[in-house]
Amino acid sequence: MASDKVKIISFNVKGLLNPVKRKKIISKMKKEQAHVVYLQETHLSDKEHKKLKGMGFTHLFFPSYKSGHRRGVAILVSSKLHFEKKMEMGDKEGRFILVQGKVEGQPVTLLNIYALPGSDFSFFQKITNIMVTKTEGILICGGDLNIHLQPKLDSSSGKTNEPKALHKKINTLFKEVGLIDIWRDLFPNRRDYTYYSAPHSHKDNIHSCGIGTIDLSDHAPIYLCVDLGIWTKNSIWRLNTSLLNDPCFKEQIKAEITNYLEFNDNGESPAILWDAAKAFLRGKIIAQMALMKKLKSQTLQNLENKLRELQQLHSSTLDSSIPQQMRLIKREISKIHSEEVAFTSVILKEGKNRMDCRSYRPMCFECGL
Repeated sequence: MASDKVKIISFNVKGLLNPVKRKKIISKMKKEQAHVVYLQETHLSDKEHKKLKGMGFTHLFFPSYKSGHRRGVAILVSSKLHFEKKMEMGDKEGRFILVQGKVEGQPVTLLNIYALPGSDFSFFQKITNIMVTKTEGILICGGDLNIHLQPKLDSSSGKTNEPKALHKKINTLFKEVGLIDIWRDLFPNRRDYTYYSAPHSHKDNIHSCGIGTIDLSDHAPIYLCVDLGIWTKNSIWRLNTSLLNDPCFKEQIKAEITNYLEFNDNGESPAILWDAAKAFLRGKIIAQMALMKKLKSQTLQNLENKLRELQQLHSSTLDSSIPQQMRLIKREISKIHSEEVAFTSVILKEGKNRMDCRSYRPMCFECGL
């Protein structure tokens, strides 16, 4: 087995009351192979927050805002990690959640923060006090602080409506407790607009940090890969049974079985013939699934790259024609995610008519479209 990195994504989702949007976000996080996900502005009640659990995320921690669908943060942990919770601490106002635990035996503290726009210095003092007193092991802190720590770079206009002294006081406070904006530290002169922080004492553990595209929310997700010195797990291959709803897939497999029997059924033991057939078909299915995934991922990646280029161009030029181009690409990205969500929802419903090859999927098994 080889050493693996822990991939963390922080994402201000701007509300998850819409069940379709909720599925899109969780599907995107799974597709990105996130191990830990920080969500801000979930706008969910306790009952609704619990619906976030699933699709491979087996641990869920959250505080809800008690007076309506506002604020709210959540931490999701994938089943790919062996996570043991020790302690959980949430805010009744839905502004932060802290979880102490162990990842593959390594002590870690996960802290997700949503600071309301206009939060005063006392809130940030409270958060840093919690960091200092409640952290065990490596602290992984992220979220949406709604503050320009470097206004000239963190704002497209280079200006901010925040009190001039506030960002300086917060920068000083974070420096005192050993926190840095890790993305800004890695890219000190680049213009891009979001925030992620991590402990300075564990900076050497950072493998990579980056900003995604603004597609499913009006915020960009932030990606962080941390080396905790853990190891990957062996997994057992299982057939994705949703493929059986694809007529093209079934016809292809029937043809493969016919060809296999034609060349291998020579009168030997049926048990041996069947065991060899299972291994043969598993290899064919894995290869076809890999091709499907590659084609779909490439389409999505091309759209996201184009969107990222337009966002960066707009940041530097403020060209008024660019937002319309961005909206068109966002629509295409959203359509792909919607098709995946619809496909997943349909195949889980029993008694429905068989789907047409192109009805609910971004591509056909046979033709790749």
